[in-house]
Amino acid sequence: MAQHSLVLKLLHKSTAASYQPHCGNTTASKATATGSRLIKEVNLQSDGTSLAPTDSAIYSYSGSRGGDLDHILKFDAGTLYFYNSPLYVNGYAATQTFDANNNIKTLLLKTWQLPLGPWINSDSANLQYDANNNLLKTTMMAWDDVNSQWLFSSRDSSTYDVNNNELSHAWQNYNSATQTWENSEYDTYTYTAGNKLESTLVLNWSTFLNDWDTVNYLTNTYDANDNMTLFISQYYDAFNHVWVSNSKDTFTYDASNNRLTDMTCFWNTDSLKWLNNSLVTYSNFSGNSPQSELTQLWNDTTAFVNAQRKTNAYNANEQLTSFYTQTWDGSNWITETYDYGGRYYYESYSLHISPVANLGGKATIYPVPAGNEITVNVNWNEPQQGSISIISMNGNTVRRCALAMATDTKQTINVSDLPAGNYLVNIMGTKGNIVQQLTIAR
Repeated sequence: MAQHSLVLKLLHKSTAASYQPHCGNTTASKATATGSRLIKEVNLQSDGTSLAPTDSAIYSYSGSRGGDLDHILKFDAGTLYFYNSPLYVNGYAATQTFDANNNIKTLLLKTWQLPLGPWINSDSANLQYDANNNLLKTTMMAWDDVNSQWLFSSRDSSTYDVNNNELSHAWQNYNSATQTWENSEYDTYTYTAGNKLESTLVLNWSTFLNDWDTVNYLTNTYDANDNMTLFISQYYDAFNHVWVSNSKDTFTYDASNNRLTDMTCFWNTDSLKWLNNSLVTYSNFSGNSPQSELTQLWNDTTAFVNAQRKTNAYNANEQLTSFYTQTWDGSNWITETYDYGGRYYYESYSLHISPVANLGGKATIYPVPAGNEITVNVNWNEPQQGSISIISMNGNTVRRCALAMATDTKQTINVSDLPAGNYLVNIMGTKGNIVQQLTIAR
C-alpha cells in the first residue's frame, strides 16, 4: 500500500537525495517556466465493498521548490490527518529547512496529543552533504518527553565515487544505556560502465560474532538501452559458505522502453529449479506511464491466473492523480478488503531558471533536434568535476549523470525513453555552470 511521503520522510528514512527543480544561480537573464508540485494526497482503503479515506496529507512550499511522488518533496510544512468518520483529525506535522543549494538540511516531526493537543515533538533529522550535493550523513533523534530533550536514535552515512555513485551506506543505532553507536547494517554497491547499479552486498552486524555477517547479494542486469532486464536476490548460507538463490525478477520492455512485464520467481532448494510466483503486466500507456497494471499469480500447475488489477490516472505532466485496485473473485473484478487507492492534487508554480547560461565554460549538444541519444561536449575554463542534469519543463530532473575531473569532457546520454519536447540541460561544475536548451523530436 502507498504510504504518505510525509511519514516516510522521517519514520522510514527515505533517502533525501538532492532534487534540483531549478538550474542553480547564474547572472544571466532569467526566464520563467511552470512546474507542478504535490500539495495534497489522500489514502483510501477498502471497507469490503468500496474505498473509503484513511488519512490525508497537505503540503505547503515557498519559492521554486517542489516535488511529487517520484521526487523528494521539498515542502516547508506538511500535515498528516487521520480520518475518523465523518471528520479528519490531526496526526503528524512536519517542517523542513534547506541549505543554500536547496538540499533538505533539517526535518522535524511532531505528533498531535489526543484529544485536544497540543503538537509535541516526536522525531528529527539533520542531513549533511558534500560539495556535489550528495547526501553524506543523516542523524536521527527522538524526543524524550520525561526530560524534555532530544536523544540520538540512529544515523546513516554514505560514500561516493568520482561519478557521484554511492559506493557504501552504513547504518548505526544509538545505545542510550552505554551512550555508544552500534553497527546495524552495511551495504556496498558496484556499477556498470554507464553508472547503472550492478550489485548490492548487504551485511548485518552480529553482536554474537562481534563482526559483520554476510546476508544478501543483489544483482541487476541491463539491456543496451539501460533498462533493467533481470534482478536476482541471493542469501548467504553461512553453514556451507555458499550463496543460495532466493528470488529473481525478469522484465520486458516495448520499443519506447516502457516496462511491459515483471515476472517473479523463487528458487526451490529441493527441486533446484526456479518456480513461477507472479506476473505483473503494464499496459494502456499515457505517455510513458501505465494506466493499467494486472497482477497474476501462478496456480502451481500450468498458468498465471488473475489476482489484482490497478488502474492509474495522470495529469498532463504524467504525475499520478489517482489509482485504485480491484480483486478477481474468479468471475469478476470486485472491491475486496485488501484493495486500496489514492488521490493526488497538484499546483502550478514558477521555476526561475536560466534557459542559456555559460559561466566558466561552454558546451555543445548534438544532434539537433535529438532522437534517442545525445552527446554533450563540455569545455571548462579550468579543470573541475560536475554533473549533467536534463530537466523537463515542469521542473522534474529526468536524467542525471556525473562528470569526472577534467577540462574537456564528452558524455553520451540515452534519451530514448523521454517524451518528445523541450528540455533544459544543466551542466553544474564545482567552479562553473552551463545551461543549454534541448529539443527531442521523433
